[in-house]
Amino acid sequence: MSESALAKLFAISTALTEVGATTPHVLQNELVSPYVDGFALVQALRRRGGWGAVDEIWRKPPETTEQLLHLDKLDAREPAIAIAAPSVDSLGAGWSAALDDAMGEEGLRLIFDDWASGPRAKAAAAGWGGDRYVVARRDAGAGRREIAFAWHLRMDTRVDADEVAAILGERMGKTCRSRADLGPIVWKRKARDLVIVAGPYAREGQKAVGAAATCAQASSFADAILTKR
Repeated sequence: MSESALAKLFAISTALTEVGATTPHVLQNELVSPYVDGFALVQALRRRGGWGAVDEIWRKPPETTEQLLHLDKLDAREPAIAIAAPSVDSLGAGWSAALDDAMGEEGLRLIFDDWASGPRAKAAAAGWGGDRYVVARRDAGAGRREIAFAWHLRMDTRVDADEVAAILGERMGKTCRSRADLGPIVWKRKARDLVIVAGPYAREGQKAVGAAATCAQASSFADAILTKR
């Protein structure tokens, strides 16, 4: 069975379930991709070196999803570019990082799959060098909490960054966009680095109740991350 056939089988089986049919496409892909991408790696190793090569990878697994997706980068053990967690200091008093982690190349591709054609998303994500995101929060009293998100990407080359910037520009526009419920969203670029900022916005329980910042504040947050890169 080919990787594409396996992916289609997963997509069909998911679509035939009541929950799967109403699950956002990006979440469906997130559930399926580890199986499809892992299968593709095993097949590539088996074709090249037989089951002994597959056994060997269990002894020393890929360290990043970039290595999982590219056999040459796995062979070279190409490391991720170290990216510090985006600082939340510029948001002001009371803010703290609730979560920070990396998306990796696979995560970038999954997001781009929702925004561009499959081949274009795959090609743009292939230039991934490293990334880190942060989810920040601040208690605003009376059961309200403010949430902000920032994602710092560094691509391997400026040309790779051009590809990512083109997709972001088509999806989000060239300037900050205000959203009544979820606050502003903006992306910025400096050479190989790109930053996406969403929010802050306010929540009451599980419900978003409105923007908690202006585009100017979100843009300043993005600028501060790029400056400290």
